[in-house]
Amino acid sequence: MDDFRTRIAQFRNNSPQRPLREVPKDSGKRLKTIPRDDGEVAISWATTDTGHPYLNIRFWGKGSDGVLFPDGKRGITIRVRELADLAEGVAAAMDEAEVYRAQKAASGQR
Repeated sequence: MDDFRTRIAQFRNNSPQRPLREVPKDSGKRLKTIPRDDGEVAISWATTDTGHPYLNIRFWGKGSDGVLFPDGKRGITIRVRELADLAEGVAAAMDEAEVYRAQKAASGQR
């Protein structure tokens, strides 16, 4: 068994070490963070390489090391010209949420 442990140690010593991942920085000015059990939703004002501003809504999930990293598949960018449409959609969603809460309260649900 000691020979086996010696071989394991030699194997580890001869294996290249995996570099630690550098924690990426938010690509813009963080406007709002929404905590989630498995990470957070970050809302940021960012700028493209060519200088065009946009709203970046991105999910940041916890890696196996517990560090938050942006999930490239879970997010969206909103162009400046689309902001008014987004705001109208959020306002309509708030109206629907108020109706939902009122119905829930009327039925005695929490």
